[in-house]
Amino acid sequence: MATNTRIKVLKLNKVMIKDSFAETMGKSLATNTTLEVLALESNSITGVGIIALANGLKTNKTLKELKLQGQEKTASTEAENVRRRQNGPRRAALQALTGQRTHTLKLRVDRP
Repeated sequence: MATNTRIKVLKLNKVMIKDSFAETMGKSLATNTTLEVLALESNSITGVGIIALANGLKTNKTLKELKLQGQEKTASTEAENVRRRQNGPRRAALQALTGQRTHTLKLRVDRP
């Protein structure tokens, strides 16, 4: 995905994705300039994967939606701590990502 120039929407829902994939995707998000929607709903991503995705979002300028609803695992304390250290739109985004008690984890990323 790092060198992707065509795919704008990627839906990988209910395919048993784990943290290792989320870590790889997080690295790819850091340099990807095409992907606008990433849906990883109903998988097995924990706080480790959420942190990796969040790190990729730090430099990503194109992703508009990140959907993580229905993970079988819950976010870790470390994922909560990463969220607390963020400011502005990224903090709100990570709050949505780590707030497992919320009804939805669909994220719309605000761009300046």
